[in-house]
Amino acid sequence: MRKVLIIGNKGNFGNFLEKSILPSISDLLQINLIKGCDIDVEFNDMIETASEFSDIIICINLGNYHKTLKKIIPEFIRLEKPITFWLVPSLQYPSFVAIKEFDLKRHRKIDFVLLHPMYGPQSFSNSTFNSRTTFQTIVTYVTSKKTKICLENVEKACQAKHNLSFQYQFTPESHDFEVAKTQGLVFAFALTLLEHKKVANEFQSRFPKQFAAFLADKALMSDFIALNIKANEIFSEFKSMMSEYNNNQVTLEDYMQCYCRLNSIYNSNSKNEVKITTESYLTLTKSFCQI
Repeated sequence: MRKVLIIGNKGNFGNFLEKSILPSISDLLQINLIKGCDIDVEFNDMIETASEFSDIIICINLGNYHKTLKKIIPEFIRLEKPITFWLVPSLQYPSFVAIKEFDLKRHRKIDFVLLHPMYGPQSFSNSTFNSRTTFQTIVTYVTSKKTKICLENVEKACQAKHNLSFQYQFTPESHDFEVAKTQGLVFAFALTLLEHKKVANEFQSRFPKQFAAFLADKALMSDFIALNIKANEIFSEFKSMMSEYNNNQVTLEDYMQCYCRLNSIYNSNSKNEVKITTESYLTLTKSFCQI
């Protein structure tokens, strides 16, 4: 039987795992205990609690993710107990670098799975699983054959219960490059938009839920761009294009035109200018993926 601990269960995704997904597949995976743990608890207490579990899912904020791994992995190595870490950051490469700093061949009791569950906008804002908003789960790194077998069982359970499949074609680095061109572009739009009060107010009046999501995840978006070289380049390019407009006369359509131009460069074969339509707005709002 497996015991699963979710470190960081207070956020949308951690709560979603604890209340919805894991209970729905626990019978297929022989999970007899699911428990959440706040990352802000006393560190030593957390280690003592976590050592009782076979599987640990880390769902903390992106900015501290790889730094926290560097802090806690040595503690679990010292315990010499078999544990599989399931790492789910929206950027995979920083965490990959963090775990590769340790000699995993020497410490065979510790295993890692790096994956990115990618779902639709706001799908983690409640505890009800909605397969209509599900995109896919990207797996970029698995440390052992034993863990690969476990991962296959997880995928079978997710397919059986939710028709959710996993994708394996990306490395941590190539994954981050691809999400920079999609998610990173949306984040560039959002962060640049939020700097212009008049245009931001217009966006809020037309898309209040999306605007609220932008505000709620401003820190996540900033961390994403700071940690991803390609996303940072796109952000700079977006700001540079917007600087060509008169700041007092710039409109929401100008922001959308900039987004569509960059989207056509990075995410389609067509380099033709995209017309601003209602469909363009919907494409943008659907592109945003809250992680």
